[in-house]
Amino acid sequence: MAEKNTKDKIDRIPLLGLLSRCRELVNESEDSVWSCMDVEEIYHRLNDAVELLKENRSTDALELHLLFAPTGPLQETSIQNDWSEEFLVLAEQFDATVGKKRL
Repeated sequence: MAEKNTKDKIDRIPLLGLLSRCRELVNESEDSVWSCMDVEEIYHRLNDAVELLKENRSTDALELHLLFAPTGPLQETSIQNDWSEEFLVLAEQFDATVGKKRL
């Protein structure tokens, strides 16, 4: 059981980094008319996930998948605020890190 816990912690390190970077970008962004969420809501959802992961607690994987979905809140916000190229890199890292895993 200890081995699984160690692996979970290792898997969370890159996830924490990319969620933190998204949180920084969103914090500097303006709302997108195309997004289903405003930047304040996106920021709070990312922040909640970061804090839970820092405490080694589970976060809502479905919610994170929604944020990173094609034409989802993060992508629409990134396009509106000129960081869409970086979003694509972060989304690719998210998919590689999380896939269909439980968080």
